Amino acid sequence: MAYIDGRTTQGFINSVWTLKAMVEKRVDDYQQASASYLNIVSEGMETSDEKVRKSISDLEALGPALQEAQTVGDSILKVIDVPPPFDFRTQALRVVIETAPTDIYLRLAAESAIRSQSQMREQTPQLVRTSKARLSDLQKIVAEPYAQQFADQLQRAEAVGKQAVRERAREWRRAESEGNGYRSGMGGGCSCAGGNVCYGPRGGRYCITSGGKQRYGI
Repeated sequence: MAYIDGRTTQGFINSVWTLKAMVEKRVDDYQQASASYLNIVSEGMETSDEKVRKSISDLEALGPALQEAQTVGDSILKVIDVPPPFDFRTQALRVVIETAPTDIYLRLAAESAIRSQSQMREQTPQLVRTSKARLSDLQKIVAEPYAQQFADQLQRAEAVGKQAVRERAREWRRAESEGNGYRSGMGGGCSCAGGNVCYGPRGGRYCITSGGKQRYGI
């Protein structure tokens, strides 16, 4: 669960960077999980899509946190955009006049403080607005229809997988007619030790162990 720190401006900005890292990580998890699953399906094999579904769910779960961060950012801007209750410049110069009006170093220090305070008041709202813009980009990423995209990709992968199964079945029938069992065309028969792969009548991949058993899932 993402935590949004709205107590300070810097806390909010840090929260946005944390959310950015989370979104990027979950997008990467989805891309890896879906690529792995679709690759297996396109070979005509069966496997679970649990990791893909979870990665999509994890991505979608970030939506509320991103919206909450936008709300926090709006609240911060309402506070920092309000003019200060007193004129910092006037107050700083008054300290100089009342303390040591002829002290050049005190006056320089006051002017430096005035410039720093002015820059901070100008930069802080901009930093918050930049963070809010980054949040908007992240919201667009999370709002992508990943489930539909995956369904479309899966449909294409299944079509490729069916073709792969048909091709393996033809190869098996050809090997069987040649009296070579279910071999994949490599020398050494179906021996696991020889690194050979054979195909069964339904397209399953296997090899023969030293004990004479069929080892599937290779």
